[in-house]
Amino acid sequence: MHLIECRNLDSSVAAVVVSLLANANNCDGGMGKRNKNKNRKRKNRSGGPRVDTWNFGGDHVGGARKRKREMERQRAAKDKDVQLYKGATLHRHGASIDRLDPSRISPSEFFAKYVVPRQPVVLTSVAEDKNWKGNEKWTNDYLKSCAGEGIVRVEYRNHPTGRFGMGQEKQMKFGDFVDLIAAGDALHYLTTQDLKLDEEGRPGIMSPPVTELFAAGDFSLRPRLLPHLVLFNANVWFGNSPDGSSSGLHHDFHDNLYILLRGKKRFRLYSPADALNMYTTGKIVKVHENGRINYDGALTRADGADPIADAAAEAALEQERAELDLEAAEASGDQGRIARAEGRVEKAMDVVLSIQMNDDAFGDMVEGSADGQEASSSEGSPLNFCKVDPNLSPSVLADKFPKFLQAKETFCEVNAGEMLYLPAGWFHEVTSCNASPLSTGKNEKGGHLAFNYWFHPPDNVGNGSGSFARPYTSDFWKNDFAMRVKGNKNNSE
Repeated sequence: MHLIECRNLDSSVAAVVVSLLANANNCDGGMGKRNKNKNRKRKNRSGGPRVDTWNFGGDHVGGARKRKREMERQRAAKDKDVQLYKGATLHRHGASIDRLDPSRISPSEFFAKYVVPRQPVVLTSVAEDKNWKGNEKWTNDYLKSCAGEGIVRVEYRNHPTGRFGMGQEKQMKFGDFVDLIAAGDALHYLTTQDLKLDEEGRPGIMSPPVTELFAAGDFSLRPRLLPHLVLFNANVWFGNSPDGSSSGLHHDFHDNLYILLRGKKRFRLYSPADALNMYTTGKIVKVHENGRINYDGALTRADGADPIADAAAEAALEQERAELDLEAAEASGDQGRIARAEGRVEKAMDVVLSIQMNDDAFGDMVEGSADGQEASSSEGSPLNFCKVDPNLSPSVLADKFPKFLQAKETFCEVNAGEMLYLPAGWFHEVTSCNASPLSTGKNEKGGHLAFNYWFHPPDNVGNGSGSFARPYTSDFWKNDFAMRVKGNKNNSE
């Protein structure tokens, strides 16, 4: 179809143009005649003559629709390149989340049924993990005696109805914070803590009060159900919310094992399949098969590692092994062996030098190890938080966040003494509520208290399969964890 600009034509000329174009487009044999006759019969709903679909600005409704469809096709093609997730999804609103007694499943079965398919699940007991002592020991008095002298970073708000996570923070002794919570204070909240760096700039695994609680033997770095996932860090979450407080809608970069000791938590959930409908603060450039989400300027592998940092780490290890081989060769006095060992060292040094010249990879290893958890947008909000408030009315959401209405949501509740396994990339809003006075012990004093493990997301889960004993395709995080543990011990000595 040829479009003619009719904007400057008078009405009579314009009418002729429309007539000519209509005739030209119907010059297709009998089909044109049938279309013409069909058009004569079409009336508008008021019974008047058919309204022509041309406008004299040079556009046609059919053409506009065609261009719109093309734009939607191009957008869908682009989204397909970004959205690679192959895990569990919500097939309908309100889809149920499994509730499972952990005593009825083995770690390998749990891996196959929930970790590999990236499926959230509520675990109805913590009793099966004999290394977990938190639910039986962590009264206010115990927390103060064990970790009360540690300095913690606490979020605060100016009013009980205000929101946390707005950048307002202060430092205090953990014992003083516990006293505030025991007194009913609802203005302060303990969340994630800064991780101390070792001599090489690598972040530790934990900070106070978690450091002291681990030293007391209250938990293991490898919980029973997830013995082969590599720990990123562990945290305590502690506050008061008489009327319930929201975390805001966001996703995590790591697999989360969330243990509730006091209170009740209500999770609103969306799968990584809806990531492009969630209006995140950052620009999503990739959703990996396992749900790990990347943002513009922070591309990683599916396990969260920087590919160049992995190559740099492997090169450094090979150089270290080659140098040890050379020392042994020199001690043997075997000239042939020495020559081979020198060649190996030279080759290893060339690889290290090549990586350093192409990227400041050794400096980036720290950033890669941190896994993008603290990245923020130019607006000051974390990249992984959503601009949308899911509690807005449907009409407001349709006006301001129309794609969000395409996302499927569901809810689950976690009670004291229960756990939630939530794979990386699952969006969630957590509403925290205080413990009932009847459910609190002598020293608990209410509030809500939780502990969580964050694990690097396993990437050896493709095509619905995976290796229980080897959940990662690379040893990068395994080696990184060993060095972080070593650095953490050195810092504590």
